[in-house]
Amino acid sequence: KLFARTAAYNILYGNPHATLEQAEQLVTDLQLGGMFSTLSEGLQTHVGAEGKLVSGGQRQAIMLLRALLSLAPVILMDEPTSNLNPEAKQLLMGAVKRAGTSRTILIITHDTTLGSYCSTSPFFST
Repeated sequence: KLFARTAAYNILYGNPHATLEQAEQLVTDLQLGGMFSTLSEGLQTHVGAEGKLVSGGQRQAIMLLRALLSLAPVILMDEPTSNLNPEAKQLLMGAVKRAGTSRTILIITHDTTLGSYCSTSPFFST
């Protein structure tokens, strides 16, 4: 869920110790700067209710950054690339792969191409 506040507020939500500088550094480290380059005020841009004022890729990136700043040792992502164009999907999953080196990230998806971004890819069918 995104709040009708700034991208920065949404990224920092859930970790009272995280700073805007840490969020900006994480954007740089994960090479997600391009995702936010179209926002008029960068991370200080208001995203609107439910993130309606930003693209689907930007919404997904904001939620990924929030999860990573939460310091949770395990992150569960459910269909993280649904409704993303191929470029946004590649950018976001590249960031997930880079971030996954320091924690466990579990991805639940119907998109079998996401397995190429993972170190382990168990597949289940019913």
